[in-house]
Amino acid sequence: MSFVITPTGDLEADLLTLYNAMKAAAMSEADLAHNEKLILDADLPNPALKVDKTIDLGENIDLNTVLTTGFYRTHSGVTWGAGWDPYGVMSNSQLIVSRGGDTIIQIISGGYGARLSYMRTGTGVGGTITWTDWAIIWNSLNCPATLAAEGSQTLASGLIIKWGVTASQTTGGPKTLTYPTAFPHATLFAINIPVTNNAVGQTAPVVATISASGFTYYNSTGVSNTFRWLALGY
Repeated sequence: MSFVITPTGDLEADLLTLYNAMKAAAMSEADLAHNEKLILDADLPNPALKVDKTIDLGENIDLNTVLTTGFYRTHSGVTWGAGWDPYGVMSNSQLIVSRGGDTIIQIISGGYGARLSYMRTGTGVGGTITWTDWAIIWNSLNCPATLAAEGSQTLASGLIIKWGVTASQTTGGPKTLTYPTAFPHATLFAINIPVTNNAVGQTAPVVATISASGFTYYNSTGVSNTFRWLALGY
């Protein structure tokens, strides 16, 4: 061991000493790790202030009971309290907990392939915590878009916009339009607009029924036509 620090009890001063020693001479990773552990063990005597490794929570854990600062791994059967988990983020994920005094925060992310992270905060002492609902932490991957003649855009609120154009449709109906990808829950609104205007006095196409996967409509323009359509859903 080329350098061994003698901790003084002053965390900031000891880390500065280690940093200066590291700058003054090449220090192996083993030396650095050894000295960091010496400092933390001596200067942070309260075990609650140290996080050594990820703790495996096992199956069927209630996140309301995970109150100690640390890094955790969840598995299946997670109970998470108020809020929603539509993409399965709570299970098989990484959980970070930070608690100081009467406040606490939990952040969870990573469930197999899920690109969402959630957070919530709580207040209280002991094991009695009043939690907020879980909220999604949004990033650029949470608002995917397909910018094309037939595409979609997901907004941060969860609202999804879809659009496209149909093949030529004969008059009458009902006609069925199926989205390339269905809305996860439901269509809220749909409209169909004729591309051409060949008939005098023609009326607008009528949307009859809507569902998460598409809508039905009537070509009431009086002529065969293609249509541009727009749908909102979630």
